[in-house]
Amino acid sequence: MNDSLCLCELIKSLAAVCERRLNDALTDLGITHCQASVLVKILDGASQTMSSVSKELSCHKSNVTQVVDGLAAKGLIERKNSQTDRRVCTLILTKKGRAISAKAQVLLKHRAELCVDALDARDQMLLMKILRKALSRA
Repeated sequence: MNDSLCLCELIKSLAAVCERRLNDALTDLGITHCQASVLVKILDGASQTMSSVSKELSCHKSNVTQVVDGLAAKGLIERKNSQTDRRVCTLILTKKGRAISAKAQVLLKHRAELCVDALDARDQMLLMKILRKALSRA
């Protein structure tokens, strides 16, 4: 197998393992890792619109819409239409959403540490640097 293809397959495999483990950590909260990512982005104040969440998570807008629909159905998030631009929808966490988001952050932090515990801190920093460099050119 070509080295570049092998590297891509390894990255894909590690991402799948991490995603599965992160999802498992959130089972008791009744949300997925993707849903938790949206909640955390809004809790942190980094994202408030569907478009900004889509950009920050590198997800297609239709995928974000599905995730937000699920979060709204669970009473964790509310949509508020902009008064100046009907195309813009602001996302607001409910009280329950804030509580779940805070719990999810703790669980995800712990589980993420377990996902990469085979690497020491130096290797983790180097891998982050390399992946950010590769993503900046993607």
